[in-house]
Amino acid sequence: MYYSILHTAFGYVGIIFTLIPFTVKRIFLPRPEIKELEADIRKEYLANSSLLSIEATGSLDGRAEDVEDFYLLSSSLKSYFQGTPIELKYQWLDMSNMTPLQQLVLDVTSRIPYGEVRSYTWVANLISRPRAQRFVGNTLARNPFPILIPCHRVIRGNGSLGGFAGGLELKRRLIALERKAPRSP
Repeated sequence: MYYSILHTAFGYVGIIFTLIPFTVKRIFLPRPEIKELEADIRKEYLANSSLLSIEATGSLDGRAEDVEDFYLLSSSLKSYFQGTPIELKYQWLDMSNMTPLQQLVLDVTSRIPYGEVRSYTWVANLISRPRAQRFVGNTLARNPFPILIPCHRVIRGNGSLGGFAGGLELKRRLIALERKAPRSP
C-alpha cells in the first residue's frame, strides 16, 4: 500500500492506495500543515508497516495503466481545489469494508451534481429509507473518499450545513468553490 501527499490550493491532501489494480483506500481532507496530515496518516495506518510514501520511494512499481490512474487522480484532485469537477471512476474505490446500504448512501451522494446541495432526507428517500437521515449522516461522517464522494454537498433540510469531518468552515469553502466555478455544458 502507498500514500501520497498533494499540495493543493486548500492545503495538503492525502491519498492511500494500492496498485495492480489501482485502488483508492482513503482520501484525507486538506490540512494546512503537512506535518498534521502525516501524523493523521501514521495514526490511522500505523499497523500497516508496509505503507510506502511515493515521495520517499521516488517512483511507483506497477502496471502502466495503474500508475497512470494514480497520476490522473492526483491531478484531478489538485484541479478540483481550483474549481474543476472530478470525473469519478467508481472502480477505483475500495468499499469492501462497507455494508451494501452504506455503499448505496455513497452512490446516491456521488450523484449530487457539482455546485449543488441536497439534504440528508433527500439521500434517505433515494435509498428507500425515508426515516434514515441519522444513518445517512453517520455513513457520510465516515466517508473514506471525501471530495470523490462529495459528502460536503449534503446539508440539513432547513438549509444549515449539518456536520462535516473536515469542519464546517471547510464544508462552507467547498460549497462556495463549486458554486462559483464555471460548469461544463
